[in-house]
Amino acid sequence: MPRKLREVAYCDKIDDVYYVFWYDKETRRTKRKSLDARDLDVAEDRFAEWLTHGRAFREKRIGLTVTQALDDYWREHVAVKVVDKDRAEDAITHLKEWFGDNQLAEVDIPASRAYAGARRSGKVGGGERRSIRQGSDSTIRRELVVLGAAARHALRWKRITANDLPQIELPAETRSEALADDKYLTREEYRWAVSQADGRLHDFMVLAYETASRRTAIETLTRFQIDLQNNRINLRNPNETDGQRRSTKRRVVVPLTTAARAVIEPRLLTLGPGETYLFGDPAPDLYWPFRSHMEAIGLGHKRNPHILRHSRATHLLQAGVSLWDVAKLLGDTVATVERVYGHFSPGFMAGTLEEKG
Repeated sequence: MPRKLREVAYCDKIDDVYYVFWYDKETRRTKRKSLDARDLDVAEDRFAEWLTHGRAFREKRIGLTVTQALDDYWREHVAVKVVDKDRAEDAITHLKEWFGDNQLAEVDIPASRAYAGARRSGKVGGGERRSIRQGSDSTIRRELVVLGAAARHALRWKRITANDLPQIELPAETRSEALADDKYLTREEYRWAVSQADGRLHDFMVLAYETASRRTAIETLTRFQIDLQNNRINLRNPNETDGQRRSTKRRVVVPLTTAARAVIEPRLLTLGPGETYLFGDPAPDLYWPFRSHMEAIGLGHKRNPHILRHSRATHLLQAGVSLWDVAKLLGDTVATVERVYGHFSPGFMAGTLEEKG
């Protein structure tokens, strides 16, 4: 026999915390809100206050929720101006999963720490592109920065006042962000992976590695960006948006290596008079083909296409190429390259140090 519907709001406890529950006729679901009280007397006082003012909460939006703020931020900023939308989308998904319909103004330091704990433990996380649910402190930090950006966006659009800005605590920034050994392919692994691929995926892998570029820059590469005469590739797409031009993820002019030329020239020959894109129009998403390929050849733990960029930088430094030259290729600062990849070069500098010392 179905349980009788409780139409009158009531108070009950979950994990020693008192909540108010009420039935929402519009959604036909029972909703709840924490009273932030473990003591019965405090909970009763807050429940009485909620009964007095609760109708306004139930029937009218009295404050911006975290979900609403993140949705607005995605629609009005990320979707329009951000180059790397995948990371922002993952962050927003995780933040919405944890904070949900909590008021943006109610996010404080304890709430920030609770989110960080949930991400570290894997209570929140994972997704379509990532099976591991646990998040590192650097990932948690980046996600909470997205929440702060969404709040400031809401302030600029006058949806909240300065008094409604959340108080967010970020995990401490670690000094060492050095690339771990499992974040790049060895030379042997790279050669093996390329040798086992064919067609469009093979060419993509070669170009992504040789140019040390990000995936989307190769997927959207056009014939007009390639200068065969001067052996150069301009990774800045002529159709890029204002957001892409201002992005810190800079696209630069890189050398056209022999290996890159070997895959580009045949692709140019196959393009018809009205065709522009080397890999097809609309541009393909090669994330999943690359991932499936790496899993099939036993390198599933190194299945993100970004590993090709890491691998190129690592191999160049191991070969004795200067930090400055690698930074120019990546479009990064020397400081960034030294911080992330620098530990790969000291062993290869030993001879120089001996000579100079």
